[in-house]
Amino acid sequence: MSEHLAGGLVSFEDFQGFCPDFNRDDFALLQPFLKERLYRADEVVVEEGTGLDVVGFLFAGELVMRKEGRFAGKNILIARLMAGSVFGEQTAIASGPAAVTITAVADCRAVVLARSDLDKVLLKSPATGLKLISILLQVSGVRQESLVSRIAQIL
Repeated sequence: MSEHLAGGLVSFEDFQGFCPDFNRDDFALLQPFLKERLYRADEVVVEEGTGLDVVGFLFAGELVMRKEGRFAGKNILIARLMAGSVFGEQTAIASGPAAVTITAVADCRAVVLARSDLDKVLLKSPATGLKLISILLQVSGVRQESLVSRIAQIL
């Protein structure tokens, strides 16, 4: 994984796809905290049960989310994340260990926001922070609805 400041690498227009309620002032406040991360194919982004201290916005590539099954070595595919997806939202909202393992299927480019920096954004501008938290809650809700639907189909 390589990392550097996202500075001018992410435009307001590109980021607005993730946070449509953001205005230019919101983005200007957030931008200094964003870092670009490059993940290589087959690289583990986070291992289930460990801490993930960032929320990520996937700009290119593909990630998979897997959950360890009841039998050792048997992983259940939870989701495929393509460009335009958000990851790490659960640990950003409620800190704790990652519930899934996230792995890059192909080379990926993401922009990440550290959990500690999310706290700084909330302190600097509660309105901007709440917009971001709202997006994370929406993503989490959609994922949970999808999982419930899949479980219902099995049962």
